Amino acid sequence: MLRRVKRLFPTGALWAVSLLVAASSVHADAPPEDGRRYVRYGVRIASSAALPSTHRLVLYPIDLSNGAPQPDYRVVSEGDEIELGRRSGLVGFYAVPAEEVAGDTLRTLPHDAPEDAQLAYFASARVAKATIEARPVGTVDEASLVRVVTHGFAVESLTASGLVVRHAETSYTYEDGERETVAPDAAPSRAPSLWESPLVWVAAAVAGNALAAFLVLAIVRRKRDPVAPPP
Repeated sequence: MLRRVKRLFPTGALWAVSLLVAASSVHADAPPEDGRRYVRYGVRIASSAALPSTHRLVLYPIDLSNGAPQPDYRVVSEGDEIELGRRSGLVGFYAVPAEEVAGDTLRTLPHDAPEDAQLAYFASARVAKATIEARPVGTVDEASLVRVVTHGFAVESLTASGLVVRHAETSYTYEDGERETVAPDAAPSRAPSLWESPLVWVAAAVAGNALAAFLVLAIVRRKRDPVAPPP
């Protein structure tokens, strides 16, 4: 009996690991909380004129995947815009010496470099990191007309004290494709109509059910009540 249990143990352990992985996957793909929905998010370089020609601006980590994390970097210029994956985390801004950049690649750090090499490079003294980071917007109100939120950033300076970047603007792209750009913390100007709100439809459904129940009770009661004879 003991020998049979030992033979079965590896299979049982494998099943346990599989269940844990499946549970983690389900958790990662969990829907947003009630009344919210996921929204796409992007980063735009609104201005980089203040960055001296001796340096290039690099964003890291950039994750374009909606599945397993795939951190990478992007060499960017003014006007560039990058839409991130849904599971992307905070994105840092780095000033890198121009001689270390060849096209869209860092000479000593290819795009397929392992993550520990990426972390070591961007933690080194050869680069300057801004204190601000791009923080992806995860969800919006379920009734919102916004489909994409894009934060625009501007380089203010690069000195011996470090790189300074500020959040300069926010753009909202609506479901009809129209896009508006507003102040960094301003809300979208377009709001859903009253009839597009899910709360209105819930209230209408509740009222409809209540009316139907009232009519059914009235019909049943009428059938049960005796009919008075004609005079």
